[in-house]
Amino acid sequence: MDSSPTQTIPAQQRQLVTTHDAFQYYARAYGLKVTGTLIGISTEEQPSAQTVNRLANAIRQAKVPAIFAETTINPALITTVAQEAQVQLAPQKLYSDSIGASGSEADSYIKMLVVNTRTIVEALGGQYQPLESH
Repeated sequence: MDSSPTQTIPAQQRQLVTTHDAFQYYARAYGLKVTGTLIGISTEEQPSAQTVNRLANAIRQAKVPAIFAETTINPALITTVAQEAQVQLAPQKLYSDSIGASGSEADSYIKMLVVNTRTIVEALGGQYQPLESH
């Protein structure tokens, strides 16, 4: 794990906030903490205003530098959370339930992991360096 690009993120900023709870394994594998999600596992769930407010407060308290929308979910609510929390919404959405379209930069599982990692590292204040393949 020491060579993971996520290790370049300042320790207090290694916090992941996404639209839904799809990144627990990723966070555990790469030394991140899932600080919060807008909805649980089901992408059909509709969060209440209280849920949005509670997540925005948690983000402010934890001083999370950025939060993430996902490619398969309408970004409207997570955008509202970002505005309420006064935090940046990462410019690139994360791939969570599917890889990218054929010909895109995330059109395979490995490429999707690379794109997600770069997005997370850069938005949380790390320095992304692609791993060298030998």
